[in-house]
Amino acid sequence: VIKKSVWLRFYISVGMLVLFSMGGVYWFQHQQAIETAQFGLLERGRSHFESIILMRRWAAEHGGVYVFKRNGAESNSFLPGTDIETKDGRTLMLRNPASITREISEYAKADADFSFRITGDNPINPANNPDEWEAFAMNQFQAGSQEFFGKIHSDGKIYYRYMAPLYVETSCLACHAQQNYKIGEARGGISI
Repeated sequence: VIKKSVWLRFYISVGMLVLFSMGGVYWFQHQQAIETAQFGLLERGRSHFESIILMRRWAAEHGGVYVFKRNGAESNSFLPGTDIETKDGRTLMLRNPASITREISEYAKADADFSFRITGDNPINPANNPDEWEAFAMNQFQAGSQEFFGKIHSDGKIYYRYMAPLYVETSCLACHAQQNYKIGEARGGISI
């Protein structure tokens, strides 16, 4: 009887050791998978941000882009006097980097698995006012951070958000001169 109880305790001890070891390995692998996924999302945020910045820089260096006015398309009310008439009677309207960013963000929101928006601490367009998360991120930029990344819960879902600052460049002053921005200031950001 003593021999059986010793062996029973031995088997139970070995079984518990195996279970705890397997649980520890599973937990470690699970944590590694979460970290890898979050790093991948962070890299995607950075990549989307860089693509948006390149598009904005191209548009700004060309003084914006004129597009044909179509039914349902509105001229930018924050850029008065920018519509021009062609010789054949069609209307062209100016799209500056901010309006281009906003319009492309609408495509992303409808057709892609991410969304983005431009925001600032003193936007010309009130629709670009920051939400609470973006305002906190912009405070981090003022303190010297180069990017901000986080996970939020909203409407029963988890969202990963990325934001990096927009710095004032000479080409920005064509639209923002009246705001007394200085070259190199972080006055807004792109929130993805």
